[in-house]
Amino acid sequence: MKFYSKNEVLQKRVFKQQLLLTFYKRTHKG
Repeated sequence: MKFYSKNEVLQKRVFKQQLLLTFYKRTHKG
């Protein structure tokens, strides 16, 4: 099993959320 530090997991989670947000805004303009 790969070990991830809490910081890494948090960064990945935030990164995913940011991607989803930008994608959502791009597809739902107006």
